[in-house]
Amino acid sequence: FNDSRIHINVSTATLERMQKLEKNYYCLLQFSGSGTKLLQAQLSNSDDVFTIPAYPLMYFPLFFQEWSRESKAISAPKFLKLIIKHHKSILDSRFIKGFNGLNSLGKNKSGYIKISENKFKKGFLKFLKNKETSQKNVIMAIHHAYQYAINNKSKNILYHPHNLETFNKHLIQDFQNSKVLAITRNPIYNFWRRAYSDEKVEQERFDITDCEYIKNYRYINRLRDLYINFKNLNNKFKKNCKFYTFENLKINNSQTLKKVCSFMNIKFNYKKLRIPTFNNKTWWGDKVYKSFNIKKNFTKYSFNYSEELKLFANYEIFVLEMAMLPFMRKFNFNTKLKPGKIILNHI
Repeated sequence: FNDSRIHINVSTATLERMQKLEKNYYCLLQFSGSGTKLLQAQLSNSDDVFTIPAYPLMYFPLFFQEWSRESKAISAPKFLKLIIKHHKSILDSRFIKGFNGLNSLGKNKSGYIKISENKFKKGFLKFLKNKETSQKNVIMAIHHAYQYAINNKSKNILYHPHNLETFNKHLIQDFQNSKVLAITRNPIYNFWRRAYSDEKVEQERFDITDCEYIKNYRYINRLRDLYINFKNLNNKFKKNCKFYTFENLKINNSQTLKKVCSFMNIKFNYKKLRIPTFNNKTWWGDKVYKSFNIKKNFTKYSFNYSEELKLFANYEIFVLEMAMLPFMRKFNFNTKLKPGKIILNHI
């Protein structure tokens, strides 16, 4: 009886140690262009949260599918080489040109993020030792390795896949029990603001002839983006998902962050969370965004988008609002179509 009792006690202690080692993964997704980096940068100030800055793993699931098709059994060292080759910006943010503001950090707006490659390699291989090199395990190994490299021991991991379509198609099975934070904003008011950002990105990457040619597709690409987002809203992660609006994150920042912290079961300290940072360096956003302010890293909005709505014809606004009316009402987004009025008057 005594031996049995000792055995049970040892097993319980072992289980408790294992539970302490477990990480809680939270997935951060954007819906119709929203401000996930702002929320991520603020949460990264918490001692209870670890996150790899921005979303350098956005395309990792697609790479993983390609690598797996080429070779069914890939060793951990081989995966490590592929990740460092294709996702070098994890180690040094200067390796991706990007528009995430990670190369203009700090007071002088010239800072970047670099971590120890040797420590990253050691942490990655240590995590995957005697483990299957599945997609989930490799993603977890990347986060573990980054934490090891910067000596971070937070057990709450904020993983930023960013793209809802990629999450739904390639990641949902791996993180089906994880809580999901989704950020959205009024899609009609934001339509031309996203187009503005697209144009700024294109001007950086293409010559003027290509930019003029791509303009022909900007309108339909914005419509396509809306369609893809709604199409990939999946009931499988609905029970674990909380939506937050960019409007509330900007106007009611403290209250919104308090709700997010409650959802993640972490301590709320607004004084610590207020200033957006990545790896303790102030994050300013990026000039491609219409709201970018070189003097302020956080600004509140009135969200008066009358200028953006002028770029639409009234019938376009009407069609979009009718198509998305349940969504618009769900989040109390302003609409030009007022309930109670005769719909035919708008046609």
